Amino acid sequence: MAGIASIPERGASLERTLESIAPQVDEVHLSLNDYTEPPAFLDRFPNVRATLRAMNGGDAEKFAAVDGWDGYIVALDDDILYPADYVETLLAGIARHGSDKIVSFHGGKTLGFNGAALAATHKQLRCLGDLAEDDTDVNVVGTGVLAYDARRVPIWRDLFRTPNMADVHLACHAHRLGIPMVVLAHEKGWLQNICPDEGRCIYDSNRRGDGTRCDTRKNREHEMSLIDWTAAPARPRVRVSIATCNRPGLLLELLHDLDREAGWIDVEVAVYEDPTSSDYSAAREFCRQRQWTWHRFDQRLGVRDHYKLVSRELRDTRRSKADFFLFLPDDVRLHRHAIARALDTWHRLDDPATLTLWRLRSVEGQTNWTGKHAVQHTHASEIFHVDGLYLCQRPTLELLGYGLADPRPTPGRSSGVGRRISIVLDRAGARMYRVDKSLVTVNDRGRSVMNPAERRKHPAVAL
Repeated sequence: MAGIASIPERGASLERTLESIAPQVDEVHLSLNDYTEPPAFLDRFPNVRATLRAMNGGDAEKFAAVDGWDGYIVALDDDILYPADYVETLLAGIARHGSDKIVSFHGGKTLGFNGAALAATHKQLRCLGDLAEDDTDVNVVGTGVLAYDARRVPIWRDLFRTPNMADVHLACHAHRLGIPMVVLAHEKGWLQNICPDEGRCIYDSNRRGDGTRCDTRKNREHEMSLIDWTAAPARPRVRVSIATCNRPGLLLELLHDLDREAGWIDVEVAVYEDPTSSDYSAAREFCRQRQWTWHRFDQRLGVRDHYKLVSRELRDTRRSKADFFLFLPDDVRLHRHAIARALDTWHRLDDPATLTLWRLRSVEGQTNWTGKHAVQHTHASEIFHVDGLYLCQRPTLELLGYGLADPRPTPGRSSGVGRRISIVLDRAGARMYRVDKSLVTVNDRGRSVMNPAERRKHPAVAL
């Protein structure tokens, strides 16, 4: 799939760009920023899917359709003429370097923002110039001449929060998630600049500092200041602990989701089974094949002793070398890139201790036992409690002492585990957040085993 964002001033160059690229891909998803109607010449390209964008997201809109694509993605500009072997050369680069990498013909290296018009401030490799051999020592690439395998590289539209700085957003994202990037060898003239004189250029706006929406210096400085560019990027290691009881089918679906997420995040999984007569053989075999661990208690714990299961989950994290820890129930499904999205949000929060990955419509706007309403911040809501499904790092586990005392649950209601964890963290001054948009879907095909009396007549719907 090819993604392109265009503006009306570049209508003529867009037509030539499509002529060069449309025969090389299965689909072209074209975002028409500020167009009042689609250009008539689009009728000549049956594989082009054009969308008028009422809100101009700038160059970020070239990624508007990537969320649902399960193959190779090529991101393009509307002012470049691409050669007939362009996509073939990109895919050869991915095959050469590995499907977990982003490849491009433009990029370089940055040590952080220095006021320059280019994101790559330390080393610059231009798509319109010569590059004798592939360069793997880059941390910035140009998004108008790149490709990646969406089955191994986690990129989604909302990642690009600010218009006209896609290169910077992608560079920061790749650094946080340890995604390697490569600039591929090419000859001068192989790619041609066909931008008309009246076409707006992000580089020119930043060089002049003209104050237009293409002048992104202030936003670039902020985004790049969030990264320690001297540290080596590394793929995050995430330990996932799952509590399960009497729902082998739902658990297996969640395990499949985690297996998908392991395509772009290093994931270790530990399942904790509160024993019943249910047949977990398929789920156990799935875990065995992936060297994920399984723990089955000797006797039924139920709601009264659920804290013992949670204490075992916490205690077992001591031996893990993971960077992050995620605790899940067995009755949820993960959205695509759920863990990567959670990590992206985490890095934007002010001193987070936990990040809850869901929002439920049934409890939206209500207070719980804390009596506190959620406080909306720029990237998430602060909720002052832990709610069932959360991400954390080791300092939070240390605050909890890698264990949990008997929380004395209310008979017939909840286990009291979340309340107890929240009280401990709140007393320590820890900050607890919740994502703005749910990263999970409640799997309502199963009946609540842990807490059947509290299962709502109308199932909870994730926001």
